[in-house]
Amino acid sequence: MAELATIARPYAEALFRVALPSGLNEWTDLLSRMAQVASVPEFADMASDPRVPRNVVSETFTAALKMPIGEEAKKLRRHAGGERAPVVAAGNCTPVP
Repeated sequence: MAELATIARPYAEALFRVALPSGLNEWTDLLSRMAQVASVPEFADMASDPRVPRNVVSETFTAALKMPIGEEAKKLRRHAGGERAPVVAAGNCTPVP
């Protein structure tokens, strides 16, 4: 299995490129909330269950955020969850300039 850093790095770099012009604080808050939702054991169980359709996982995730998300965040959500990728807590990622 690939190292977690190897898997997470392209996501972190792409996210940093998107977040820099639009405001790092805004993205930090959003990623923190995403990490909180993703860390709920019931959500993690549902998200990893292959019987649960991807759109149900995505809609549940978005509803649990309890905040509107922009188009770039929706792309991140779709891409990261599309392959049932492992969840990386936002607090453990350091953007690379």
